[in-house]
Amino acid sequence: MKYCIDCKKKISFYAKRCRKCNFIYQQGENNPNWRNGLPKCVDCKKQLSTYGKIHIRCRSCAQIERFKDPRNHPMHLKQHSTTTKRKMSLTREGTGIPYEINDYPERFFKIRKIILQRDNYICQKCNKKGTTVHHIDYNKENCKKRNLITTCRDCNVMVNSNRDYWYAYFRYIMENR
Repeated sequence: MKYCIDCKKKISFYAKRCRKCNFIYQQGENNPNWRNGLPKCVDCKKQLSTYGKIHIRCRSCAQIERFKDPRNHPMHLKQHSTTTKRKMSLTREGTGIPYEINDYPERFFKIRKIILQRDNYICQKCNKKGTTVHHIDYNKENCKKRNLITTCRDCNVMVNSNRDYWYAYFRYIMENR
């Protein structure tokens, strides 16, 4: 039988310390993640507190790591109730109708499919699969075919900043077709 080197309790054959003494021992400089002060997150190098359990990741990095597998997400295979959807719409200054789309005119939804088929469902910026239709002049009322272009979700988010550059970029693409 083996004994803890600090408190002399009986422990398993392979350990040096009991769990309690090992926890106390790994506080501060004895922590394997210690780097000139408090331990640091292995992903973002943010300093961690030594209070409570010994962690190797900060909360935000641990959550990112946890949700890499969608089955770990609390809403996996679940849906919000209609009352919850209504409340979410109201908190976002909506009318309470879930998933309302009142920014776009009716003709946009009619021409959207035509634009996607015209561009073969390919993003005109990165050549990946495109599922969104972007207004080149950023005017949602202007639904002419020359003003609409297919983009993927990532590119559509990107082109909503630095609008002058992307306006010129997509105009050039449309002129050279």
